[in-house]
Amino acid sequence: MLITGDDSLRIFECLKRGVSRREALRMLGIVGVAAAGAGGLFGAAGSVLAAETAGGEGVGKPGGRIRVAAVSSSTADTLDPAKGSLSTDYVRHYMCYNGLTRFDNKLVSHMELAERIETSDSTLWTITLRKGVTFHNGKPLDPADVVFSLSRHKDPATGSKLMALMSQFEEIKATGPSELQIRLSAPNVELPSILAVSHLLIVPAGTTDFALGFGTGPFKV
Repeated sequence: MLITGDDSLRIFECLKRGVSRREALRMLGIVGVAAAGAGGLFGAAGSVLAAETAGGEGVGKPGGRIRVAAVSSSTADTLDPAKGSLSTDYVRHYMCYNGLTRFDNKLVSHMELAERIETSDSTLWTITLRKGVTFHNGKPLDPADVVFSLSRHKDPATGSKLMALMSQFEEIKATGPSELQIRLSAPNVELPSILAVSHLLIVPAGTTDFALGFGTGPFKV
């Protein structure tokens, strides 16, 4: 069951009255997003490929094509994660890209491109990246890609839908071959969940043309 217009209106009205983000996510799960939409709106398309059959064997394998019908489209459709605004955008982005973390179908965040995320004060966070990950164009994933992907949301020229949210990211810097640090302006224990949002999916450093959708996700454009 997909979330209805009445459901979304009720949830947004609750948010306006001060309901917490965690409670809003719980409400979304109750109305059916967790069951039907989390894989597209909040989760990773790769989770479908990683699903196991009753016999315990993985069902995903390389090759082939996928053709998708979407419920919405506009002239603003984009493969730039920062500018996604419709469900069609979100689904495509999760098909092409990965995030540092991802949501499962209960909206709990798990490690994805990040191998570890550590903090002692919820303000300074150290992220260790998985090794051996490459983009579709063959470029290995490194901290510079993550720094670029997150920092671009703070630039007004990017037109990111998350610019206001990203104002709390005071500093984002590489600190090693597979490590980076994020310093927030104030403690926020929800950082791993924030990093799972589709707009913060990771692209190669310096990307200006998103038409090719170069990412680390399960599908190539």
